[in-house]
Amino acid sequence: MPLRDLREDLRQRLRAIEIERAQLQERLTFLAESEKNIGSLLRYEHLRVRNDEQNLTLPLLAVGDLEAESKSSKLTLFLRDKLADGRTWTLGDLKLAAHEAGLDFGGKQPGRVLHFALLGMSQNRFVEMVGKGVWRMVGAKNR
Repeated sequence: MPLRDLREDLRQRLRAIEIERAQLQERLTFLAESEKNIGSLLRYEHLRVRNDEQNLTLPLLAVGDLEAESKSSKLTLFLRDKLADGRTWTLGDLKLAAHEAGLDFGGKQPGRVLHFALLGMSQNRFVEMVGKGVWRMVGAKNR
C-alpha cells in the first residue's frame, strides 16, 4: 500500500498558520497603537493635573483674557495666605478680609467667587470645608 501524499494537507496547514499570524500581527499592531495613545493621554493628564495643582484655579475663573486669569491667581494667593494660619475661616470672614485687602471681584458677588475658588482648592485637596461655610487648610489643626 502506497503512502498517502501529505503535501496538500501541509500547504493548507501552512496557509492557515499564515492567516493566523497575520491576524495576530494585526492585533499586536492595534495593541501597540493603543498603548502609545493611552500613554500620550496619561502624560497629558499628568501635566494637566500638575498644572492645576500649581495654579489652583478653577476653569470658571481662568477662562477669558489674561486679566481674568491674573485676578483668579491673586484670589488663590490671597486664600492660601489667609488659610495658611491654620485656623478655620468662615466665608464671611474671608469676604471681609478680601474687602480689606482691596481684592477686585470685577462686579461679581465676592461671596460666590470666594466660595467657588475654595471649592476648586478643595478638589485639589488644599483646603477642606469643616462646617457649613467654614474652611481651613488641609491638615491644619482646629485653632
